[in-house]
Amino acid sequence: MTSPVIRRPLRAFAPAATLGAAALLLAAPLTAQALPTDTITVAAGDSIQAALNAAPAGATLQLAAGTFREDLRISKPVTIEGAAGRGTEIRSAGSSKTIDLTNVSDVALKHLSITGADSDAARPNATGIDANGARGLTLEDIGVREFGKNGIAITNRYTPTSPVISGDITISNVQAQHNGWAGIAFYTKSSQNTTDNIDNVSFVGAANAFTDNAYNVQFGDSGNTAKVTGAQGGPVALGAITVGTAPAPVSDKAGILVLDTSAVTVAADATLALAQPRAIVAADLLPGVTVEAPVTTPEPTPTPTVEPTVEPTPEPTPTPTVEPTVQPTPTPTPSTQPSQTPAPTETPAAPAPAPAGNTNALLNLVKDLGLNVAATTASVQAPPGVDLTKLNPLAPFTATLPWSANDAFVDVYAYSTPTLLGSFPVVDGAVVVAGADLSKLPAGEHHIVFQGQTSKSVAVIAVAVTAAHPVAAGTPAALASTGADGALGLGVAGGILLLIGAAALGLVRRRRSQADAA
Repeated sequence: MTSPVIRRPLRAFAPAATLGAAALLLAAPLTAQALPTDTITVAAGDSIQAALNAAPAGATLQLAAGTFREDLRISKPVTIEGAAGRGTEIRSAGSSKTIDLTNVSDVALKHLSITGADSDAARPNATGIDANGARGLTLEDIGVREFGKNGIAITNRYTPTSPVISGDITISNVQAQHNGWAGIAFYTKSSQNTTDNIDNVSFVGAANAFTDNAYNVQFGDSGNTAKVTGAQGGPVALGAITVGTAPAPVSDKAGILVLDTSAVTVAADATLALAQPRAIVAADLLPGVTVEAPVTTPEPTPTPTVEPTVEPTPEPTPTPTVEPTVQPTPTPTPSTQPSQTPAPTETPAAPAPAPAGNTNALLNLVKDLGLNVAATTASVQAPPGVDLTKLNPLAPFTATLPWSANDAFVDVYAYSTPTLLGSFPVVDGAVVVAGADLSKLPAGEHHIVFQGQTSKSVAVIAVAVTAAHPVAAGTPAALASTGADGALGLGVAGGILLLIGAAALGLVRRRRSQADAA
């Protein structure tokens, strides 16, 4: 690994970087002193830890796309930000803590894939993100997988003892999968038998998912009085989270384990990641977790009105009238035009950013979500004669594919460099794609990503485009394609895979003693 090259844009000559850093300061929690706004770039092959050691408190480290194989120790306020679409991977170098935060405040980790070591022997007790005494911690757009113990652990006063009490934790668009114990765990009892609440924990948005871990979400330790709290000391609201099931003998239950006095809720549209994903109901939950009651606004009771008494008016004697001759109404000639599908009454929101910044980031996203692009190619309905491995880029994209998530519109992007093809409506449980322009796609293999505007559910397809050739009148419209290499696989010709959420790839059954779970 080469020595780090630290690049600090000069504020006098880089107004855009200065404005971005100033925005970070405005968004971050206030501290006793104003923190510097240095932005440090870390190129591929450089050392993140060396850049961390040299960075001032409050700095932002912007990591290049690619894989960094090292374990980090964070002991100062800092933001570590990867490439868009989780194009930056931090892979464990074999330590028990890949990202170790101890006795620190105001740390943010964004746009990162964090992966365990290659060898199982190197990671039986390993944790991806271990925050011991961390206040003001933000985890945004993070994927954590393949660790022997916890994907993410947040503790208080564990060895080495930290005077900082963990709290003000924000979890947004975080997925943890295939970890030996918990996807994310909050421990309120330390090795010194000191107990402290972990307060103000917020799960934000509808993209947090914890599946295929032994226990997916864990709160506290059995037998102590401390607890994890949400806003203003209330229950922790997991919101519209996606979770897997608990291990046997309660494998039909959502794997949200509460071992202390914490109170936890899930939203009515939280998802249980079964083979057929569905909304969580009260019967799916282990003790300590409840489904939030939907908020309803009662209809006001109308005030009855008294009708005034109307004096009857004498009816005049009618004068006989002559009935007019009625002309027959001609029968209309039936139209040969096909009926049109009614246009949706809603309008799409502004498209959200593409879920991955490039093809490599897309591959990481597919891995993080457990998507299996080759599982099925039979769900799309395309015009007759369309071959998805030989699409003509001059033919417009016309097709429908099933969509079970709760979205009115779906954004569709073409890859390798994500290009918006449009926002298309969901009608009767299917995305209706019509008139998408494929003319800028070169010949070769491509990918398309579908992203729900409300649910943020993601589906990936693989197609191929031929060299452009004129479209004859009456030729069926071809399906859109997406730019990239063929890493996701084309599958069987003529199909598109729709995958929503993480596929269940088997629970890791390894249990750990409670002493090791901290």
